[in-house]
Amino acid sequence: MRVTDLLLQAGGFSAIILDLGSVAPEFASRIPLATWFRYRAAAERSQASILLLTQHACAKSSAGLVLRLQPAIARHNEPTVFTGIEHCVEVVRERFAPTNVVPMRKQPQNDRSASWHSRTTWAGQR
Repeated sequence: MRVTDLLLQAGGFSAIILDLGSVAPEFASRIPLATWFRYRAAAERSQASILLLTQHACAKSSAGLVLRLQPAIARHNEPTVFTGIEHCVEVVRERFAPTNVVPMRKQPQNDRSASWHSRTTWAGQR
């Protein structure tokens, strides 16, 4: 956590990734909420992005965007032939809601979730 503070204070980084994925949720939730607000303020000042990877939401209301990734589902053609993995991600919370201004051009579709699958090379193209 101290290193993250130093990186944010030093500046010059466009993205800082903090991987707490292997930390148990009960330990990650011990980090004070004031720490996450301080990180957010420092990142906004230095125009950096912080990507926090956790098993449990611990940044709470200081997060700009919260995404939830579902566990990957293995795909099989036959019981013994692995052909790929299906992924799913959904937007849980956004800090800034979209505006109500109607643009002149058509905007992209606003979806709250997305899913895709990756194929193995031996499965071939379909």
